[in-house]
Amino acid sequence: MKVVIIDAKNQKEPTQKIMNGVPVTALVLLDDKRLGWDVFEIVGTPTTLIVDSKGRAVFKHIGYAEYMNEMLSREIDALLEKSEPL
Repeated sequence: MKVVIIDAKNQKEPTQKIMNGVPVTALVLLDDKRLGWDVFEIVGTPTTLIVDSKGRAVFKHIGYAEYMNEMLSREIDALLEKSEPL
């Protein structure tokens, strides 16, 4: 699994600062032209997406929630159960 953060404000440093202390390695992409907004039909920030290997958004959450880690864990577990073995 790969984690990619798309920052529409073109500010890589604040995004990386937020990720400090989070036990995940993430690639931060800058999207000042908001191309990702069109592709994934984003209407607000923050938006959390889980994108499958075919580039389809299979989970979408708009906004921040204290329970985000638990919610993402459940979604990822459910997707892994559905996935075909390698």
